[in-house]
Amino acid sequence: MESYALTDFSEPGLYLWFASGESLALTAANIEERARALLADPVRIPAHVQEAEAFQLCRVCPQQGSGESCHAIRPVMAVWENFDRYVSHDRVTAMYRGTDGTVVSADTSVQRALQYVSVLSLMYYCEVGKQYWRYFYGVHPLMATEDLVVRVYLNMFWACGGDRPRTQALIEAFHGDISTTAQCQLERVRLFCHNDSLLNALILTQLASEFLAMNVEQVVEQRVEQFERSFFA
Repeated sequence: MESYALTDFSEPGLYLWFASGESLALTAANIEERARALLADPVRIPAHVQEAEAFQLCRVCPQQGSGESCHAIRPVMAVWENFDRYVSHDRVTAMYRGTDGTVVSADTSVQRALQYVSVLSLMYYCEVGKQYWRYFYGVHPLMATEDLVVRVYLNMFWACGGDRPRTQALIEAFHGDISTTAQCQLERVRLFCHNDSLLNALILTQLASEFLAMNVEQVVEQRVEQFERSFFA
């Protein structure tokens, strides 16, 4: 496992340190390099896995029939071997650097840190999910799930010009697409990953989609009331 000097933190991405002394940098270049190496390695990802029905493109993917492999699997491939030895509640120190220069750090669980991989997989790399990536502006991977949902909702509400019916229609489309792609990704990852950390991170993102579709306006209203009380109580 690599060690990273302080100067290596200039690239946007997620940087992780484990209690074992291991570390991992999840930048765009590292994700692409690691995924490409794994997909080309018949020992680590054997032919029967890559040829399995679950490993193929989702039925809703616009790349169907192109002969391409799933783009959403790449960030998962980049962390799979490192995380397969840890369970979801193991602790990790994480530092995230956003493309806007934002830096956030926390001591957190492996499952929470992997939320970044899940969001990247389903919203940035996925050919279906990338149409929703813009609504994740201001979201960072160390956010609590409820905070993430509120932020995404407010971004959608703003993008729809404050029109609640349009916002609700966007949420319903988002929920339908992400429910499909998240389930496909879970089945795909189960072909080669036997640890609960990555699977739970994907489930967290799926739950966030459910939460967004069910009662997000109630949660936003509660947050606003709590904010007002904190100043004027």
